[in-house]
Amino acid sequence: MSLDNMINYWNANHMEETNIEFIYSTPQIYVDAVANEQIEWPTKYDDMFPYADNDAGYWTGYFTSRPNDKKYFRDGSHTLHAANKIFAMEGLNQRTTDAEIEEFTRASKNLWDAVGTVQHHDGITGTAKQHVSDDYKTRIFKNIEATNQVYATSINKISQDWFGFENQDWQWCSRTNATWTDCPIAAYHDSTDLDMLVATHNPASVSSHVIELKVPHPHFKVSTFDSADNKWVDAKADVICHVQQQELYPDETVDDCVMNVEQTIGGGEIGFTRVKFDKEHNLIEASCVSKP
Repeated sequence: MSLDNMINYWNANHMEETNIEFIYSTPQIYVDAVANEQIEWPTKYDDMFPYADNDAGYWTGYFTSRPNDKKYFRDGSHTLHAANKIFAMEGLNQRTTDAEIEEFTRASKNLWDAVGTVQHHDGITGTAKQHVSDDYKTRIFKNIEATNQVYATSINKISQDWFGFENQDWQWCSRTNATWTDCPIAAYHDSTDLDMLVATHNPASVSSHVIELKVPHPHFKVSTFDSADNKWVDAKADVICHVQQQELYPDETVDDCVMNVEQTIGGGEIGFTRVKFDKEHNLIEASCVSKP
C-alpha cells in the first residue's frame, strides 16, 4: 500500500517536470524498454581489475595472498566434514553415552564456527591485517586440535572393538608437503623395535585403494587388518626415497621416503595398517622390476 502511495504521489506531482514515471516493472519490461531506445553500446576490451576505490587504493592480491592461510583454512574444512561423519557414525552406536554425544556436538560446533568465521571476505582472501590474520589461524588451529582429540577417541573405540588395541595417544602427520621428520614416526626413526599402527579414515563416498605414509627408510614389514575375516594380512607396499633439503637447515639433507600401501578402504570407513621394523625387508627392492 505504501508503494502504491509513493507511485501515485510521484506521478501526480513530479512526472511532468522530471519526465520520469514510476511504474511496477519486471526485468523483461526493463530490457525491452532499453532495447527500444536503440542505443549503440560500446564494446569493452579492457578489464575492470585492478579495482581501486581511490588513486592509491587498489584491491589486488586476494587471489594469491597468504596461500598458506588458504590451505590451512581448507584443512580445517576437511577436518570438520571428516570428523562429522565419524561423529554421526558414533552417534548411531547404542553404546555411545550422552556425554560422548555432547562432546562430539561441542567439538563439531566450535570447529564449524571457526571455519565459518574465516570465510569473511578478508579472511579467506588473505587480505586482513596481520593481527586479524593471526587470530583466524589461531581459531582454526585450536579447534582442529580439539576436534582431533575427540576424533581420536572414536578411532580408539573402533580399534578396541575390532582387534582389542587401545591407544590414548593417537598422533597426526598434519603437514602434507613435509618429510618424515615432521611426522610422529620421527621420534622412532632409529628404533629397531618399531611397531606402529596407522589409522586411515576415508571420508569420501567412494573407495580409496592406496594409502601414503612418510617413513625414514624402506625396512618395514606391512600388514593391513581385514575386518571381514577379523585378521591381519600381509600387504603389498613399496617405498620411494629421494634426498631433500631441510627446510629450516638448508645445508642439511634428509632421505625422504614415501611408502605406498595397497589397501582398499570403503567410502566412510576406517582402515588400519601395521608398520613394523624388519631389517630383512627392503621395500625399495621389492618394488623394483628385475630385467632379464
